[in-house]
Amino acid sequence: MTIYILLLSSLLNLFACEKPLEKGEVPPVAEAKLSVVWKNFIYDNHGGAFMYSPLFAGNYVAICTRMPYDDAAKIGLVIYDKVTGKPHPAWNHEPDFNESISDWDIGGANDDIAVLSASRYIYAYDINTGQEIWHKTSGNNYYSTKISVFGDNLFYIESPPQVEEEWGELYMADLNTGVSKKLLKLTMEDGYAFTLYPPSVLISTAGDTILIFQKRQWNFSLSKGKVDIYAYNMRLDSVIWVVDDITKTGNSSVMEGIITDDNTYLFQGSNSIHCIDVANGIILWEDALGTSSFFQTHNLYADGKVFMNSEGGDIICYDVQSGMKLWHSKIAFANPIGGSMAYYNGKLYLSAIPTQEDVVPVEKRGSLKCVSVATGEVLWSNSTAYSGVKVDSQIGYLYFGSGFSLYCIDLNKTPVK
Repeated sequence: MTIYILLLSSLLNLFACEKPLEKGEVPPVAEAKLSVVWKNFIYDNHGGAFMYSPLFAGNYVAICTRMPYDDAAKIGLVIYDKVTGKPHPAWNHEPDFNESISDWDIGGANDDIAVLSASRYIYAYDINTGQEIWHKTSGNNYYSTKISVFGDNLFYIESPPQVEEEWGELYMADLNTGVSKKLLKLTMEDGYAFTLYPPSVLISTAGDTILIFQKRQWNFSLSKGKVDIYAYNMRLDSVIWVVDDITKTGNSSVMEGIITDDNTYLFQGSNSIHCIDVANGIILWEDALGTSSFFQTHNLYADGKVFMNSEGGDIICYDVQSGMKLWHSKIAFANPIGGSMAYYNGKLYLSAIPTQEDVVPVEKRGSLKCVSVATGEVLWSNSTAYSGVKVDSQIGYLYFGSGFSLYCIDLNKTPVK
């Protein structure tokens, strides 16, 4: 009888086993429960919202949103205390800004000025008072889809209205006054139309302000494109080096580059990565990734490593000093959302949706994933997030948008056991 029971138990266990994974298939990850500190609906009517990545404004967290499918809807900019979730006392309204937002950022001496940019307008708001400080218009020209902020300065690009962009101008504006200064103007060469993108900023050991930015070019008659990287010294008012034609495909991810602690510049191409010495423009190492493009999410630099998240669900990690690829993980349902990842305590956090090849129920479309920095393995996943993420490493709180609410979760207590 004992032998019979053991045989029956073995058969039952055999039939209860899940279907074996196919070669290359990613094992499923159990749904994790989040330790929610607070969550606030973006709009009073609890309607859904398109959300950008959250940003910090001193002791507050802000997220820029827009009601979907409503041309008359104003841009929502909500600001809450990072710890308690209470609304900012001076910020109880949507800004008077009806343009389609292309980019936004927060800067100023105390991270208390919000900048919102569209194709023809730039607005600056004082977060402390909730009031507009200044706005400017490009007139008949266009502003670039991206802006960058460094301290009290805003950097933006102005270009002509025609499709074939024959010139581009890099400007710096004082965040407190809106007063602008044109830094340089580049013009078309050899029939290549181009777009400039705002710079990453470095203060050199000599105290000079160095701006590093990309010039993305195309020549339709030759069916060819290329990307050049420029370094501009503001004190000298001159370009100090150029890396010509850095990508083999002539394409870029349009993301701002990263300047590391070791004074290197990390540039992500559409399917490549390049590490450049900021002092002289020498390429220290580079790698063609051979995978899907990297257009939606900024690279993340942390703990001496750089992390990349592709539209195909690939997450790749490099050691920045050596250029060694540490791991390449193909993660199910990891097409990025919102443009930003976060690092905390040896773990990588990102929001994702399924890739086009994945068939997933609607209620499982958005997910927050926790990935091991050591191996690239997904440690846990939660089907909530629909925006980029931001982490306060001092307290271990992570912030993200769900499509309806702004969430704050305690990473030290997540997942809830």
